[in-house]
Amino acid sequence: KDYEFILADNASTDNTTKFFTHGWADGFAKNSPTQRIKELRRRGRGLLSDGRLRFCYDPVFSNVGARDKAVPYARYENIIFADGHIVVKPNTIRNTIETLNKYGGIVHSPVAWAGAWSGRPRAGMQYSYKVGEKIYGTWNFAQISDQPFYIPVSGHCFFAVNKKEYFNMDGYDTNQQIYGGGEVYLDTLYWLLGSNVMVDPRNVVYHVSAGRGYSYDMNALIHN
Repeated sequence: KDYEFILADNASTDNTTKFFTHGWADGFAKNSPTQRIKELRRRGRGLLSDGRLRFCYDPVFSNVGARDKAVPYARYENIIFADGHIVVKPNTIRNTIETLNKYGGIVHSPVAWAGAWSGRPRAGMQYSYKVGEKIYGTWNFAQISDQPFYIPVSGHCFFAVNKKEYFNMDGYDTNQQIYGGGEVYLDTLYWLLGSNVMVDPRNVVYHVSAGRGYSYDMNALIHN
């Protein structure tokens, strides 16, 4: 099937784009690079050469703005937004697109956050937020069906939308600051404008900490 990757470089400080386009990033590999990193870069350069890997740079430190700016570059009708530090269960992409084509709206996957590993894959599993609670740290862990089911809101580390519908919704509010609140805004917007939000429990997305943590500045959250 046709596919592409659009890397939204959100003011990264680790030479993310240069890693694929200009040889080794300064300071990326102080010692000899591992074979795994060599293979990653080889595959990335291959995707770059055939046009399936492209870049969108956003100098403003805001993931919602970077995603909005990247969407117009997409050539296909379905889009999956994904954080850079995730690992997905096999068939997650296939299941997600299948559910999106059937139901439309926003399709999430259950997210395994801190504490989840191969021996405890469901630890920290998030199926949705409990709307009205603090938007960080209060999650609904209940899997109510083996098939895709409706939810109010969920985290945005991995989810799918139809490009045309996303444009009709005007996407994220790009006035939002840094991180936090984008998921509540967009998912609620879809519900209010007659669409829907679902989670596909056949999937699992493992969210690996980026190391930098997240900025839960209360003033930014209130603004958003």
